[in-house]
Amino acid sequence: ANFLTGEDLISRSVILLSAPLAIVFVMLLRGGLRSLHRRLLRLNFDLRRLLLIGNAEEAASLDRRVRERPQWGLDLVGRVDPDGGEGSLGSLEQLDRVVNEERVQEIVIAPSAAQAASVAAALPGCRSRNVELRVLGELAGVMTRGVRVEDFLGLPGWSYRMGGAYGLHLALKRLTDLLMAAVLLLLSLAPALVYAILRRMLGLPAWRRAIFLGHDGREHYLPLA
Repeated sequence: ANFLTGEDLISRSVILLSAPLAIVFVMLLRGGLRSLHRRLLRLNFDLRRLLLIGNAEEAASLDRRVRERPQWGLDLVGRVDPDGGEGSLGSLEQLDRVVNEERVQEIVIAPSAAQAASVAAALPGCRSRNVELRVLGELAGVMTRGVRVEDFLGLPGWSYRMGGAYGLHLALKRLTDLLMAAVLLLLSLAPALVYAILRRMLGLPAWRRAIFLGHDGREHYLPLA
């Protein structure tokens, strides 16, 4: 606004309006980008390529869910069956080759294969390809945040503390964030406050003022640092 009008002073109303206008602009921009991305997903662009490790029944179920939810942008390229069933893209020993040829971005381990030792032995070969790993199972339904993967008596596993204090933890974290934000705000204002105090100690006004003569002939004051 200052550039277009050529004014040396920016009206306070322009400054106050800039914040909501910026918020509205960002919201519209994000909404437009998300709408464009959803349209691309419906046109089968930018789909995330999945590979299932499991049996034929689990693959059919997952494929049905993928087709029912096109907005998720997923594409099931096939499956690798630990038991070597028909329709498999390869054996577990060939998992690295399948991931490379099919350009897999995410491996989904079905419940039937989650405990198979051969699956755990085949996965380390995919680490260099930056593939995301997802494990399905009924037990995941009782877990929320706070799951930790750890070693227990020399055995790999995960731990999760069940309880009802999760809401209290969120409230305490939110309160801590607000307190830290208030402290940082005060620290950001500290130089200006120190400047004003020093000018007061020297017998000067806390702020320098510039005097402007308005169109109505009246004097207007503008505080300067």
